[in-house]
Amino acid sequence: MRGIVICAYGHPYYGVYAANLAASIKFSCPELSITLLHDEAGVRHFTPNHFQLFDRLHTIPQDCFYSNGVLQFYRAKLFSYFLSSYEETIFLDADMIMLPKGRNLNTIFDELKDIDFTIQNRNNFEINQETSPDMWANLADIKTAYQISEGKFYYISSEFIYFKKSEKNEKIFKDAITIYDSLKISYKRFGGGIPDELPLSISMLCNGINPHENGYSPIYWESAEKKGYRLEQLYQTKYIGYSAGGHIAANNRMKEVYNTLVQFYAAKYGLPPFLFRDKRSFIKERANL
Repeated sequence: MRGIVICAYGHPYYGVYAANLAASIKFSCPELSITLLHDEAGVRHFTPNHFQLFDRLHTIPQDCFYSNGVLQFYRAKLFSYFLSSYEETIFLDADMIMLPKGRNLNTIFDELKDIDFTIQNRNNFEINQETSPDMWANLADIKTAYQISEGKFYYISSEFIYFKKSEKNEKIFKDAITIYDSLKISYKRFGGGIPDELPLSISMLCNGINPHENGYSPIYWESAEKKGYRLEQLYQTKYIGYSAGGHIAANNRMKEVYNTLVQFYAAKYGLPPFLFRDKRSFIKERANL
């Protein structure tokens, strides 16, 4: 009924990032099922111990990666709803890791049991306001292009998404894919393409769907929050996990926390420790971000 979905595609490093994450989940929530959605590259560096961390492996259909004949890796994330076999799913980006103490993913599932959909988010903006917050696209352009006169536009982070199987949620993701393929506005390119968060947030706006809580953030990301937490301090917070997202590390503390956790879990599960890598060092499209 409940399970975790992680994506790993485009480069083998995303696969070993995903294995780090899976090991951290199994440590605190061993009964949780984990599905890895991947392409051939995503599992290229796997050893047998890596494979054993996942309960299900599913090759992502090739057409999920293409929008109007153009390779768009971020588009595949929007298919996580359709490729999940769970009634309740938490989708997690591969480049994060769970904390071994305190709150965990079981806690989150229990807290969200009466919620149909939510997503990590940093803020929201009234669609009829005059300001133009610094996001993937201009809010006024979104309002005009999609003929929206009211509602809240959420600045979302798709590294954490919770959803149940339902017609309403299916429509959110189906519409997001349609919006991705026929985007009507100018946008900031990310990693050489369209960021998945932009069409998903537009779909949420058009469907009148909001996260259950403004500022909901179960995963700590140093680049956004800049609190410089040490590992022992994180155990006293609301967070269940630590993000290694972004094209470069925000600071040395970010590397320190992530690598300490990786080495701990690697020793527990017989894995070669895959330590933090700046993504611009192996993803050419991230080099100039």
